[in-house]
Amino acid sequence: MVHDVLADEADNYSLRTDVLTGGVSIARSLGLWLAVEGSAVTVERLPGRAAFPRAGASTRLFTLAHGQVGRPPCPPLRWPLRAPT
Repeated sequence: MVHDVLADEADNYSLRTDVLTGGVSIARSLGLWLAVEGSAVTVERLPGRAAFPRAGASTRLFTLAHGQVGRPPCPPLRWPLRAPT
């Protein structure tokens, strides 16, 4: 299961959330790589097509054991979200 959250600048920073379930193809479509290591799963972010900042290599986000929930590191958001002036 993947909980995808986006604060879209093009839409005045409105929040969009999706909960996706399915196979590995769901993670891959979001730019994530899943690798099984024993009884754990490692989640990496694949290099993206973003103009800035551009990552040239995959980035390990976290490794999860059975029953754990992962959250990627992200900068804190200021609420309410507002478009830049």
